[in-house]
Amino acid sequence: MRNEAFKYPANRFGGYLPDRIPEPSDTRFSNDAVIHGFNDSMTQCRHSSVIRTSASPLKRIRDEPDRRRFADADIHVTDSVSEQENNSSTIKTNRTMSNETFVAFATQKGGIGKSTVTALAANYLHNVKGHNVAVIDCDAPQHSIHGLRERETGLIGGSLYFKALACDHFRKIRKNAYPVIASDALNALDDAERMLAAEEVKPDVVFFDMPGTLKSNGVVKTLSQMDYIFAPMSADRFVVESTLQFAVMFRDNLMTTGQAKTKGLYLFWTMVDGREKNGLYDLYEDVIAEMGLPVLSTRLPDSKKFRRDLSEERKSVFRSTIFPMDASLLKGSGIREFSEEISRIIRPQ
Repeated sequence: MRNEAFKYPANRFGGYLPDRIPEPSDTRFSNDAVIHGFNDSMTQCRHSSVIRTSASPLKRIRDEPDRRRFADADIHVTDSVSEQENNSSTIKTNRTMSNETFVAFATQKGGIGKSTVTALAANYLHNVKGHNVAVIDCDAPQHSIHGLRERETGLIGGSLYFKALACDHFRKIRKNAYPVIASDALNALDDAERMLAAEEVKPDVVFFDMPGTLKSNGVVKTLSQMDYIFAPMSADRFVVESTLQFAVMFRDNLMTTGQAKTKGLYLFWTMVDGREKNGLYDLYEDVIAEMGLPVLSTRLPDSKKFRRDLSEERKSVFRSTIFPMDASLLKGSGIREFSEEISRIIRPQ
């Protein structure tokens, strides 16, 4: 069979599955129940193009945080908030009550696995816990999660094996892949609102993968509208100090003053080297506890399996936006425990 017959239109699969797969010319598959099952399950597929045009007033966005409250904070943060006030979205109304939960993975340090953890947590909650989720990839310009979705759909589009695997998976969970929207910190809330308005099945949880710096325009405003924020850190003094500075600044200047709607800000350990002694983390956590900041009990290891994407060379997959994590790879990764802990905190509807 030629792969060309299965290519998806350019505007498809930006977080969704195609409506139908053309019947293959190979008679071995023409009456295959898997293909028909895929067609039936995808008939109700939704696809919402995110176009940056003027939107109706959003329900979620408060006025910009008062930059005077950052007078004693890091100078880069102060400059960031000032810039965001000058270049803010034209939509500035108060957020009202809604059922979906906004969750952000945010840090001031890049290269700490934030995007990977976002993708894995979204995968687990969607495919294992049964919640409807969505991901707003604000980490421009790399857009790691959105790029992962595009690579996966390309592989599925060119492989009968992966098509059949996708058919079987979506029939089992009885829903489509969760949407992944490429955005940026400045437009993330607008894009999230458009996505929520367009989706027939409303997400229970919307994950925001934020840039690795507060200097990016729109970051503070977007973070102020999160219900929960989870900040990763590694056992490196500079990373810990940066993360604590961000957490204390956000808590004291936004959460405690009512400028942010955030209900909880939690730290968690990632890229944990098994050779490191637990006493190091306990020492850090004693200091963090004195600062009144909560830390998740689950510590994510530094493992190559976290980079195991969908591939033609291997059948098992761990980091995916479509397929569930391979059970053998999930074991010992900490993702199950991590995602369950997050679920208990945010309590999706």
